[in-house]
Amino acid sequence: MRTLTAVLVLSLGAVAPEASGQAIDELAGAAGPAAQADAEAVKESLSRLRKETRFRDRFLERHRSAADRMQAMAHVHAPIRQGWCSICHASPEDPSLMAEDSFLLCRACHDPGKEPLRKAHQGVTEIEGPCTACHDPHASAEPGLPREKGRHMPYAEKMCGMCHSEPLADGKPGVKDPVSEACSMCHSRTVEEGLGRKAPHAAFALGRCAGCHDPHVSRRRALLRSRPEDFCRKCHERIPDRPHPVTGPAGGHPSFSRGPVRYGPPGERFDCLSCHQAHGGDQQGLLTAPPGSFCSTCHPM
Repeated sequence: MRTLTAVLVLSLGAVAPEASGQAIDELAGAAGPAAQADAEAVKESLSRLRKETRFRDRFLERHRSAADRMQAMAHVHAPIRQGWCSICHASPEDPSLMAEDSFLLCRACHDPGKEPLRKAHQGVTEIEGPCTACHDPHASAEPGLPREKGRHMPYAEKMCGMCHSEPLADGKPGVKDPVSEACSMCHSRTVEEGLGRKAPHAAFALGRCAGCHDPHVSRRRALLRSRPEDFCRKCHERIPDRPHPVTGPAGGHPSFSRGPVRYGPPGERFDCLSCHQAHGGDQQGLLTAPPGSFCSTCHPM
């Protein structure tokens, strides 16, 4: 894992010359005593860079309007406030390319085992998944930089006890068993409809809601964890990367492996849910319509 110094020094070639020692102190303070001891070395490196204008942050030159919008928000992440985009991002041309795994980047300054993060996470110190799933790495209207869109109600209202028990001895989050009972408290109609079908989806009938839905934050519809074709394959791995089924009238129909949508609702990408019910159905294969009228749901006949 990189220390704060390592993260900063490896990206100093793009740090803005006006970077201040005060901001380094702020980041080091968030990272803890070990990083504070390294702060002087970072200050010296930045002092040298202030004399060389060629090290201006190319991210700000290319993404100035986005940076201005973020810096105007109520709560701004310290690197964004200082214009140090290159600490985390590796390419101005492709901002999605990160200098390091996001989990390691966040931990360089934020130790979940120490206060106030430990308190904010209800005593959980072993965080699973990327921090950016719940937190905006740039800015937010609220303290703690929570993502503002796609928040599940219990998470948004800090009602963690609906699904979670006390943290485990190893610091991992405790989860009530079965967690699906917590889901049914608010989604009883969805549960009744799915289980009332002739063929309930096995994962749904077993209460494995979190296998497909993120219980905290997701910017996808219905709080989906990822694209349907990605998480469906975790259970249905035998589906080949070619049209299916291989026999019958749908044998030549393009599947999601073929690329951009050609069929399905306007504006939506063709995926598993274009043809199959997610929770349960009355047709073989959980199809969305009877075989005789299935094609006409998308194609004028």
